Amino acid sequence: MISIQNNQEEIVRMLLMYPEVKKKVAVLKRKHSKDASLNITAFEMANKSHPLDIRTRIRKMVTGSSEVE
Repeated sequence: MISIQNNQEEIVRMLLMYPEVKKKVAVLKRKHSKDASLNITAFEMANKSHPLDIRTRIRKMVTGSSEVE
């Protein structure tokens, strides 16, 4: 049986294949590294960053525009 933790780690690996997600995760890690009380996992950061990247990519393909609503 596959555990949820293993699935989460696999999702993180898949998300981190996108350069934009990698960059955002790095920025968020730098931004929050000084605050020990703020525990943001790579999965949470990638999960928050990823959907916007996909919407932006699709919008660029469909409309040729990079504006985000």
